[in-house]
Amino acid sequence: MARIVLHYGSEVSMELDGARYDAGSPLDLFRANEKINARKRRWLAAEIAQSPLLKQATKGQIDEVVLAIILKLAEQGKLVIYEQPLQLAPEPAQRKVAY
Repeated sequence: MARIVLHYGSEVSMELDGARYDAGSPLDLFRANEKINARKRRWLAAEIAQSPLLKQATKGQIDEVVLAIILKLAEQGKLVIYEQPLQLAPEPAQRKVAY
């Protein structure tokens, strides 16, 4: 998109959550995309956390229950899975803290 904007020489901006992004700047588009992806991750975490299936699961069942919840959301059209078969990582992602 940034190349198209630069090709035509027009100023194009987009707004997301009250913030304005320059559509001609690949960095701004990347920042907006990261904001969108963070929102998606929070939505998915909330959907999983509020599922009755998860509340009934034992510690040993959590991985398979989370997978079942994700597949159910995909069946309902609330989630698109681009990579098949879907596999969960053996360890949850760890947040890295910058010092």
